Amino acid sequence: MSHPWWGKEVHGVDVSANRRKLSAGQFAVQRPLLHTESASEIAAELRRRRPNYTPEWIDPADGDAGGALVELFATQLATVARRLNRLPDKALVEILDLAGIQPATERPSSALVQFNVAPAASESILLPKGFQVGARPATGSGDLVVFETQTNQFVAPTAIKKLIAAEQSSQRDITAANEDVTASFAPLGQDPQVGDFMLLGLAVPQNQKLKESLSFGIRVAAVPGNPPPVSAGGVAPLPLPVSPVLRWEALVKSQFVQMEVVGDETSNLWRSGIVTLRLPPGFTPRPYLGDETLFWLRLRLIHGSFEKPPQLSFIRVNMARVQAVRTIGQEVLKPIDDPTSNRMQLKNTPVLAKSLVLEVDQSVLSDDDDSNQRPAASRWKEVDELFSYGPTDQVFTLDSSTGIVTFGDGKHGSTVPAGFRNVRAAEYKVCSGAESAVGSDEITTLLKSAPFVTGVTNPLPASGGVGGESELDVIRRGPETIRSRHRSVTIADYAIMARFAPGADIRKAHALSGYHPQFPGQPIPGVVGILVVPQVEEEGPPVPDEQALRAVSQFLTANVAPIGVEVVAAAPTYRFIRAEVGFIADRGGNLGEIMQQISDELDRYLHPLTGGNDAEGWPFGGTLFYAELLQRLLNRIDRIRAIPRLRLIVNGVPQKRCGDIALTQTELLWPLSHQVIPMESEETP
Repeated sequence: MSHPWWGKEVHGVDVSANRRKLSAGQFAVQRPLLHTESASEIAAELRRRRPNYTPEWIDPADGDAGGALVELFATQLATVARRLNRLPDKALVEILDLAGIQPATERPSSALVQFNVAPAASESILLPKGFQVGARPATGSGDLVVFETQTNQFVAPTAIKKLIAAEQSSQRDITAANEDVTASFAPLGQDPQVGDFMLLGLAVPQNQKLKESLSFGIRVAAVPGNPPPVSAGGVAPLPLPVSPVLRWEALVKSQFVQMEVVGDETSNLWRSGIVTLRLPPGFTPRPYLGDETLFWLRLRLIHGSFEKPPQLSFIRVNMARVQAVRTIGQEVLKPIDDPTSNRMQLKNTPVLAKSLVLEVDQSVLSDDDDSNQRPAASRWKEVDELFSYGPTDQVFTLDSSTGIVTFGDGKHGSTVPAGFRNVRAAEYKVCSGAESAVGSDEITTLLKSAPFVTGVTNPLPASGGVGGESELDVIRRGPETIRSRHRSVTIADYAIMARFAPGADIRKAHALSGYHPQFPGQPIPGVVGILVVPQVEEEGPPVPDEQALRAVSQFLTANVAPIGVEVVAAAPTYRFIRAEVGFIADRGGNLGEIMQQISDELDRYLHPLTGGNDAEGWPFGGTLFYAELLQRLLNRIDRIRAIPRLRLIVNGVPQKRCGDIALTQTELLWPLSHQVIPMESEETP
C-alpha cells in the first residue's frame, strides 16, 4: 500500500528536513465535512441507489455475497473519507508553511542576581559579559539552566551598612526595612520635596578600595491593582506632569559631587531594575554621620515632584541582570545531506533569535600553499526568506528550533563557496524557555569562576521564560500573521505582534488607536494603546507585571511602529462577575455533578483566555448577552430540564433581570465563585 498523501514529499523536496513542519492535527475552527465518515450511512446510501442501477438485485442485506460487498465497501470508504475530510486542514497547513509561518521558538527568562564577594578582595572584581551562573530547571527535571550576564560589570567587597531617608528637616534610619524583603519603605519620605535625599553608607574592609563602578539592584514595591502603563517611542510631547529628576552623588573629601550614571533601568525609581554608577576620583571612606567611616552616596531630588512617593522593597549592591542563554563560539557547521548541500546544521538548539554570527571563508587554500594564513572570511546576513534576494547576496535563513541554516541556490541568495570546514558560527546563543522561569533563591550555582566571588543568588523570581509555540496556536494565528507580515499596516497588527515580545509571555493583546491610559476618553494622535493579557498560573485575573509591559512597548516601538508613534502598554480592566443559578434537573440526575458542570461551564465561558464562543478568550469589549448565556447552559449541561433563575452580579452590583452586560474596549470579564442551587419544578425564581 502506498503512503498517505500527507506524509509524502512536496514537489520532490522533503520539506520536513528543511524546517519544522506543521501537522494537520486538531483545529479550533469548524472544518467542512466533505464526506460522511459513517460506514452505516455509506451502506444505507448504496442501498438507496440500488434500484436505479441494479433493479435485479432484490435485497443486498440478505446476507449474500452482494450484501457482504456493500458492507466491505462502506467500511473501506469510511476510512478514506476520514482522510479526505482532513484535506482542508492539510491545505491550510501547506499554505501557512509556504508562507513561512513557523512556530515561535522558546524565549529566555531574565532575572536579577546578587554576587557575593569575599572580604579578602583588595579591590573591585570585573565580571566579563557572559559570566555564567546556573539553577535547577523550574520544570523539576532536566539539565541545569544556564544564565549569563549581559554586560561587563564590577563587583566589590562591600555591603550597605547605613540607609537613611532625609525628608525636609527630619531623618529616618531605614536600614532595617531595607533588609526585610517583606517590608517596604519610602527612600525620599512620604512627601518628597526638592532637596530631599536618601543616604547610602557602604562598608568596605580596611585598606581596600572600590574601583570603576558600582551596580545596585532596586526593587520597587508592588502596589495593589494594575501596574502603571509603560510607554516607548513618540516625538510629540504629551500633557504629562513634570517628571522628577534625581541625581546620584558621592561624598568626595568634604562635599558631594555628581556621579555619572552608566545605566538606570529604574527611570528615577519608577520601576525595578539595575542602576550602575561610575565612581569619581578621590572617592574614599569618610565619617559623615557620627564617627563611622563609610563610603557615602546620596540620591537627591533636584527637580519636579512625584505623583505618588516611591516605595521600595530593597536596594542591594553587586547586582546584575542575567538572561537564560548559553553562548557558543567558533563552531564549524556540517552539511546535512552532502558536502555540496546548501543546508547546514548547528549542534545546539533552540537558537536565540538574531544571535547567530556566521562567517564564511571566501577562498580555499591550495595544496602547494605553505602559508599559515587563514582565508579571508566574510559575515553573512540572516534574513527571513531568500526569495527576494539576488545571486550575489550573502544571506541565509535559520530555523531557530532545529538549528538548520539554509543558504541560497545561486538564484535567490549566493551559494556557499566550495571548501572544507569553511562555514563557522563565530557566535550564537542557545536559550532556555519555560524551564528557566525559576523562583527566587534558585540561581545559586557559579558555573564560571572569578577571584574572590564566592556565591550568587536571585532575590526575585525569574520572569519572561516562554516555551515553544504549539502547532494549534500557530494555525490559529497563521492567517493573521500572513496579513500583517510583521508590519503595522492596521491597528490590529500591533496586537498580533505583541505576542512575540521577548521577555514577556503574552497570550492575548488588544490595540486601540489614540488610547492613552492616563488620558481616558481623550484620543491622542500618534499614540497606540496596547492592552496585554499574560499567561499566568496564579489564581486571580491574569495581570502583566511592569517588566512585561516594558518588554511589549519597547519591542513594538523598535520593530513594528513607524517612527514617531508612541506605544503605551497597559493592563486591561477587569469586571468581576458571578452568577446565581437555579436549575431543574431530570429525574435521577446527579445534582452534585450538575452543579459542578454549571459552575465549570460559567468559568470556562467567561474566562479572558479560554472563554468566548470560539474558546480563544472573552473578547475585549465583548457584550455578554443574557439569552446567549442561558441557551449555552441549557445546551451544554446534561440531565437538566430548565433554568428558572439566572442572576448576574458584576463588581458586587446585581444586574437588571434578563439584561445584557456591555463592556468598554478596555474591559474583560473575570468569573468569581458562582452560586448554583437545584430547584423543584413548582418553585419560582
